[in-house]
Amino acid sequence: KNEDSITSVNMSGNKRFLTLTREEKLKAASSLSTNCHVKEVIFNACAIDDEFAVMLGQTFRTNSTIEKVCLESNEISGRGVRALFEGLKENRSVRELRLHKQTKVLPSADEDMLADILEGNTTLVKLGIDLRSKMAQ
Repeated sequence: KNEDSITSVNMSGNKRFLTLTREEKLKAASSLSTNCHVKEVIFNACAIDDEFAVMLGQTFRTNSTIEKVCLESNEISGRGVRALFEGLKENRSVRELRLHKQTKVLPSADEDMLADILEGNTTLVKLGIDLRSKMAQ
């Protein structure tokens, strides 16, 4: 439901969210695509994987309300990070994205292409991500 009193969704370490099925988690990500009130989305330590990140990346393409996204301490690899960045390429509302402390390694080749993907995005002003490649940094 698109409840106007809810402007922040914080599932960080939420035990109930952790027990959801893969399909239920994906539904949670896709439900944000049509939400026009939530400005902050926090899913830290929620066992978020690439599938969730891909769905959230698609959400970024249509949602123009979300400003802050925190997905720290999850299981997102290069595929998921690329999908998030691809979604941000078209997004004009997300100002902050935090992806620190993923359990999956982001390959250097993926790190190097991230800046190119975001080249046209002028809205994102804060990016928190663990990078190893000197070129990407």
